[in-house]
Amino acid sequence: MSQHTVQAVIGKAITDTLFRQSMFADPAATLASYELTPEEMDGLRGSTSRQWSVARVLDDRIARGRWCDKSLAGSHGGQQPAQ
Repeated sequence: MSQHTVQAVIGKAITDTLFRQSMFADPAATLASYELTPEEMDGLRGSTSRQWSVARVLDDRIARGRWCDKSLAGSHGGQQPAQ
């Protein structure tokens, strides 16, 4: 485990929609390839889609996949980022 690993997971979750969705659907399987301590795994598993809402405002040039987390549709006026 290292701070670098945690930052890599967070960075990927913010910029990769499919990874983020997978992390919510099956966090154990999605995060299995990362060397994380049990505490770090718990912290990532305990996060909510609302906490990842920063991903919604990323420019498409740096984000992989369209924003499609339906649980946040109302948190920003229901607007999707411009394409």
